[in-house]
Amino acid sequence: MTRIRTAVLLALIVVLAALAGYCVRARPRAAERHGDEQLPSAAPKPAIDPALRQAIDELTARWEGVQALSLRLRTEIPNAGGMKGWTKGEGTYDLLRTEGTSKTRFWVFNNLSLHMENKNRKKTAEVVMQVFDGQHLFLLNQQFEYQKVTKAKYDPARVLHFGGKNLFDSIVAESKVRLLPPESVDGREAVVLEEKPLDGSAVIRHWFDKETGMRIRLTEVGADGTQRLTLTTSDVNTAPEFAPDRFVFTLPDGFELTDETVPPVESVKP
Repeated sequence: MTRIRTAVLLALIVVLAALAGYCVRARPRAAERHGDEQLPSAAPKPAIDPALRQAIDELTARWEGVQALSLRLRTEIPNAGGMKGWTKGEGTYDLLRTEGTSKTRFWVFNNLSLHMENKNRKKTAEVVMQVFDGQHLFLLNQQFEYQKVTKAKYDPARVLHFGGKNLFDSIVAESKVRLLPPESVDGREAVVLEEKPLDGSAVIRHWFDKETGMRIRLTEVGADGTQRLTLTTSDVNTAPEFAPDRFVFTLPDGFELTDETVPPVESVKP
């Protein structure tokens, strides 16, 4: 049982890293501004086709005009944290722009099936939550006895994004990106971007709703042609009514809190 739990916890870490990688890639500098604002970048950006630049600018402007949003999402990964098996997740995403910032709440319940070396299959589940209350970011992970919450400053590389400058900058930063013909996704006209990382490791496609600038679908195919990730959305509502505490995080009982906003205590020299 200990071996299985260790394997599952390792799978959890890899799955979380994968989700982060499909949101916004890590930046050399930590974010010091909130929401979807522009972040400083030390590396020069590659040249972008004028038609692609125009499409990105239009989608960004429409996304910034969305004042509130709620949706449901599904994710499928054909492995369990890099191990044989699969991961399927269902969750929600909420956004509220207020008082000059963007509050967000993301929650997903992942089912994992691990195919062990002895041909046994172990099924487990995990809960991932990210809440930005306008001031602090709370990251919750739960599986087995692993029940932890991290309180941190806002960092776009650690949260899920569905639109905005941070997301687009990450897409074009280290990839060749081209604009594909528009498509219809669940009745919505979508702008389609194809992203090819410079290392040739994958082909990633993003579908953005033309009306709201929101990413409504994402797929990644590896260099060997295997599907790596599918993310889809549904039940999109741009006029939701949120409860007053929707973006308030309360530490659940039994969870360990790591507060990264508190400076480390310097050791006192004798």
